[in-house]
Amino acid sequence: LLRRKLSSVAFRSRVVQPRAIAARRAMTSASSATAESPRERRPSMDFVNVRDTRLAYADIIGEESLNGKLISAGPILERVDIFGAAVAENVARKPIATISVDRVDIKSQIAHGDLVRLEGEVIFTGRSSIAVQITGYRHDLETGRFMHTLSATISCVALDENNRPSPGLPALRHPQDPAYITQLQDMAAQRKDLAARWQTVQDTVDQLPRVTKDMIKPLDDDDDKLSFIPVPNTLIEVQNSFLPKHLNRNNTIFGGEVLTWMDKVALYCARNFTKNSNMVTVSMDRIFFKLPITMDDIVTMHARVCNVRRHHLEVEVEVFVGRIGTKEKNKSHTGHFTVVNLDRSYRKKRILQGLCVDENDQESMRTLLKAQHRWLFDEEEKKLLALEPLELSTVPTTPPSMLSRDATRHLQPVASHTSGSACKSTHNQNQTTAAKQPPASHMSLVRALTGTVRDAWRRRTMPAQVRARDTRMAFTEIIGDEALKGHLVRTGPILELMDVLGGSIAVRVALGPAATISFDRVDMVKPVYHGDLMRLEAEVISMTKSAIAIQCCGFRHDRASGQYQHTHSAIMTFVAINRFGRPQPGLPKLFDESRAEYCEKMRDTALQRRDLAYRWQQTQTAVDHLPFIASDAIEPAFVDEKTEFVAVKDTEIELRKWFLPKHLNINQTLFGGDLLTWMDKGALYCAQNFTKNERMVTIAMNRVLFKLPILATDIVTLHARVCSVRRYRLEVEVEVFVDSIESTGTRRSHKGYFTVLNVDENGHYKRINKGLQVDENDQEAMKTMLKAQKRWQFEEEEKHLLNLQPLDLSTKRGV
Repeated sequence: LLRRKLSSVAFRSRVVQPRAIAARRAMTSASSATAESPRERRPSMDFVNVRDTRLAYADIIGEESLNGKLISAGPILERVDIFGAAVAENVARKPIATISVDRVDIKSQIAHGDLVRLEGEVIFTGRSSIAVQITGYRHDLETGRFMHTLSATISCVALDENNRPSPGLPALRHPQDPAYITQLQDMAAQRKDLAARWQTVQDTVDQLPRVTKDMIKPLDDDDDKLSFIPVPNTLIEVQNSFLPKHLNRNNTIFGGEVLTWMDKVALYCARNFTKNSNMVTVSMDRIFFKLPITMDDIVTMHARVCNVRRHHLEVEVEVFVGRIGTKEKNKSHTGHFTVVNLDRSYRKKRILQGLCVDENDQESMRTLLKAQHRWLFDEEEKKLLALEPLELSTVPTTPPSMLSRDATRHLQPVASHTSGSACKSTHNQNQTTAAKQPPASHMSLVRALTGTVRDAWRRRTMPAQVRARDTRMAFTEIIGDEALKGHLVRTGPILELMDVLGGSIAVRVALGPAATISFDRVDMVKPVYHGDLMRLEAEVISMTKSAIAIQCCGFRHDRASGQYQHTHSAIMTFVAINRFGRPQPGLPKLFDESRAEYCEKMRDTALQRRDLAYRWQQTQTAVDHLPFIASDAIEPAFVDEKTEFVAVKDTEIELRKWFLPKHLNINQTLFGGDLLTWMDKGALYCAQNFTKNERMVTIAMNRVLFKLPILATDIVTLHARVCSVRRYRLEVEVEVFVDSIESTGTRRSHKGYFTVLNVDENGHYKRINKGLQVDENDQEAMKTMLKAQKRWQFEEEEKHLLNLQPLDLSTKRGV
């Protein structure tokens, strides 16, 4: 049957009409879509409240090894591109392609380790184009306030199934303030006029027969320059090719990766010009996405200095793509980056180099003249593109409510975001390639039939029994960041490695896909440092019909003694799943003829763990059902040692992000290790924000439950709050919620509790002088603290059951 179905699909796929010709016309149509009149009449009269288009994004940015140091604009640009496309998709309900990043201004610098929040709102919709305003804030750990740091405007286009501009977007409306919509329309018309004049001036310079010296106006700062360099001598050329992890859902290179690379090269070009490494990008202007980039492309980037002021300079960046084996190159991206020169104290520093004005080099003269005209446009452009900052919102990330009921009937689910002009993603693919792609319905049928056969094969080949020692597996890895060698490593990377190891064992035992259900408990016995060689040992300790419990132990290699030291203990639970993502029963029984007593003990322990989990849950649920909690129900813990008390709600932080295809596992859902790392990072930042001490480390993780899978189309929100404070450590409750862009409603997907230790600069325990406020008027906070108190009472019993005898080091090599 499967052979006949596949043959039928193969036959029908030969007659699919090629779409490459239509795809080649897409960019021309998309460009015209961005130039349409702001007041142009639409074929449908669908509307959306402009305030309902608001979304928010928050994440801890940068690298741990560079905490406190200024971050380059690349990671910020990447997040602006992801976020802007998500705002546009939320309104369009169709695939989105980024056409341009019109302008990005960084008002104040952002450092590695900062919590950055982006607020985005649609400010214009045309027939198929959408303009999005984005405002960025950074959280100040000292004051606890958000500071305005970034303003950006990006333009996107909605696509149909043939990757051509798709008309029919809802118009913006503001029932309470119609004048605001008129203001946005007038602003869009002015932006369109400015863009047309800007492009006309640039084209006029290219058409000049000759550019003379008197056309280049000398700057007031030229007298301060010590040397002058020809424009060609500032050129930096780099070549690269991208990997599968850089692909978006449309199999083209994710636009954020290209933007990050452009900023990196622009910054290097500027540093090479001034011979100063203390430089940062402060603005990006007119970054155009003309062609997509695929894995088959060799990407060449040219960056050159085109304008030098007193403290700033402008770098022009051009990106060219060419297929492997061909000499033809096409320009895919262009943009202009403004970089500021700083001293070691991060104060502005005068640039002592200038650019040569040489009429014999007409190409350089045109470059200088166009940069001069761009500078004249700068003030007018700032007024139009750097809009009034969006205020911090408290609006949930639910899809916008359409004012017209008929509108919702025609809106299609979001298929993908194709940053980087994916509307022309087949620009180098011929008709034969397009014709070989079978319809999606046929591919779904093939996957369904293949999945059915695979599930049947698993049931027939599953053994009746499996020995515990045969499930043993080990991973060995040098962990952490080389730049932080000798410093304590966060728990996140270790959790990620544990999840990979446990998942590998579960898949091997289940003979097929398996999903993480929970991390019952993780305890740090000894600290692990960046640069340590770490070994993880894991094996199955119990199995039911479809669930697999795995014990995992971590060891670090001590170079002084040459011995492995036990550092971590963990118990994880996985479930075997079928092609529908449901539990797949029929797992073998666990036995070991040489360790019969051990297997019997593990079965008894599994029953005790199950009983403990039931009583633990009953206790937590009972607190939720209490009608009122009095202050005397909360036992005082080290109250005399606290000098300050904070309300529970004031300790909460919120992170919100979208995960990329590179974060997906083989089941096309978010890889559990990435989520655990993010949860640990959020818990750690919440604890640091509470104590105002950056030297904290996670020492335990309890009851991290995986309730729902997370897809690439989901908006993921993380809430973290302090719920218990002891003498040297505190507990942070972390909850993760998902909002699908394709449907309404928020659902909780993950929940867990992280214990964080407060230490000083020498790694010694440091007393926490702040406590939680007990207020009967805030019953939600009272329930949070009482449940934390109940969990603490379970601590000793839980440790006894979940902290098993450490596994011995195996003689097998680390996988």
